[in-house]
Amino acid sequence: MSKPIRTARTSLVIIAAICAIVLLYSSIIQGWAMAPPSPTDLAVALHRVSLDPESLTAAGLSPTEADEIVGEVQTHMTATPGALDAADAGCASSKIAYNDMLRTIRAGIASEQEVGSLPGLASDLATDESTRDAMLNDIFETTIALEFTNPQQTALENIRANRHWKLPVEYLVVNRSEQEWVDLRDALAHERICEETGEEVDPEIAAFLAQVRSDAAVSGAMASLSTGLALVTSAWEDAVNPQ
Repeated sequence: MSKPIRTARTSLVIIAAICAIVLLYSSIIQGWAMAPPSPTDLAVALHRVSLDPESLTAAGLSPTEADEIVGEVQTHMTATPGALDAADAGCASSKIAYNDMLRTIRAGIASEQEVGSLPGLASDLATDESTRDAMLNDIFETTIALEFTNPQQTALENIRANRHWKLPVEYLVVNRSEQEWVDLRDALAHERICEETGEEVDPEIAAFLAQVRSDAAVSGAMASLSTGLALVTSAWEDAVNPQ
């Protein structure tokens, strides 16, 4: 065999070996990229989109359905590894830049150019927040598109939309006007204070709360929480962090 032929074959062997190594590392990297989220990241994401045990129980979901929801969110996050973390980091960075510039301007030490940069920083922050919110919405909407009943989906949507009122979850299953939310918040606060001090609840407030609690969706959520929260929580936690 001539030297040129041997050299050519040796080169082909080396190229083949390099290709094999590249493919091996590519598959390893792909495996890392498609790794599922950590239990902590998964749990945090579920809470952020109001798919926590209390919300699922109040919406009337069973332990099996809670397990399915956790699995769906995990699959979604595995398919988009690190996307939510990157979006959160972008929001944090934009918010710091905007707030720092705002403080500089308010202190009266900003240049004309720095003052002019504020609208752009505000726009960057709004864009980053919109991107992050779209990701969270996608997680939520993809998940509740599973085979659940319309009342269950509606309850989950209402709970998420009304979460900012920071009231017990059973009251969040129903949409209300802003004034109705304020009245309910005040009534619950009055009732809680009366329970702590041993005083009687104002009759009008007691009647108002009785009416609120007689709503079919609210009473159903209260009953579900009373009887099913422990089981749903157990199933949810086992799905988030399987042993």
